[in-house]
Amino acid sequence: MIPADIAAKLAKILPRLASEHDGEVVAAAHAMGRTLAAAGLDWHALAKTIEIAPIQSAPSSFPQRSSTAPDAKSDAPNASCRRAGMRLRDTQTIEPWSRVARYGLMLDWTMPKAFGGRFLSKTDRDRLKGFEGDVSVTNADAAWIEAVVIQAHQAVEAWRNREKAAA
Repeated sequence: MIPADIAAKLAKILPRLASEHDGEVVAAAHAMGRTLAAAGLDWHALAKTIEIAPIQSAPSSFPQRSSTAPDAKSDAPNASCRRAGMRLRDTQTIEPWSRVARYGLMLDWTMPKAFGGRFLSKTDRDRLKGFEGDVSVTNADAAWIEAVVIQAHQAVEAWRNREKAAA
């Protein structure tokens, strides 16, 4: 498992992989590799962490692609998100982005910093608060909100596993 502080660093770098600029994508991949290596980890550890992540229902929150090729314009980062929201934890309902953003704020606030909580900056908190109500969410916004929720869930898992680590 990747420690919460390393996961927080990786979560900040990860959205840069969605850049339209090849150089930024390569730089982000190298930065992630360096971050993993500095912690004595590798890409296989990251893949394993994603594989056993507590949000195992998250991939099913994505709509199924049709057999026809997707419209490239609708997949652009600044295009309006076609997904209405995402599943939170083990729920079967897809929550709207406004509720997902509020959930991420709540988790960040309630988890102790020592276990990866309170990782959001004031700017990030204000950005999440901006999604309250009926606002349009872009693909980039949706990816960022998902990254925040995943990072918050990792903090929750670290908090829950605190007793196991002490033993």
